[in-house]
Amino acid sequence: ALGLDRRFARAFAGLSYTEFQNAFQHFGTDVRHHQSLALAHAEEAMKLDPLDPFCNLIYGRAKWLLGDAEDGLTWVDRAVELNPNYAFGFYNSATLNTVLCRSDLADNNIETALGLSPMDPHLQSMFGTRALAALIAGDLDAATRYAERSVKSPNPHLYCFIIAAAVHSGTGAQEKAEHCVHAIRAKGVSFGKTEFLTHFNLRNPHSLAAVVDNLEKLGL
Repeated sequence: ALGLDRRFARAFAGLSYTEFQNAFQHFGTDVRHHQSLALAHAEEAMKLDPLDPFCNLIYGRAKWLLGDAEDGLTWVDRAVELNPNYAFGFYNSATLNTVLCRSDLADNNIETALGLSPMDPHLQSMFGTRALAALIAGDLDAATRYAERSVKSPNPHLYCFIIAAAVHSGTGAQEKAEHCVHAIRAKGVSFGKTEFLTHFNLRNPHSLAAVVDNLEKLGL
């Protein structure tokens, strides 16, 4: 597409989305390289169309990928302001608010996203985010319920399983926690608390310590 039109903002945003996945999901081996490309493509998209909701969201995600969840949230929320019916925007806002340990706001945003897109292809991630927000809030029943929905939704990924592992470890459901550990290891990549906390570096020290303790009990 860019070969036909170098001013196609969403094509650059799409490239950034792909590089984000390469870094975030460990599809690529050089994470820093993919992080750099994700930001560079997002910046180009924003130069070309700063009022496109998708471009704003992708730029915010690239900022988060590089560790700045606070600034990233500003751009993700701007995407929702530009398009108040943007389910993907509400979900991403929920994710970054979870990192910032604003559990109530995260849960409300996921509820909105699910209302807008109940069969969303990112259901596994939406429920995973909601599970982590509930865990941070201390609502272990809700955390368990959403963690199980996350891993039972289509295409659960590494983060779904590690969040569910942390939840089940915290509630003493050892068998379920071990099942999640096996699912992570079956992916064939090195992924544990260090990789998880690279992006989910929870800003509340108590919440962060609790998640780390839950994962360390499982050898993650």
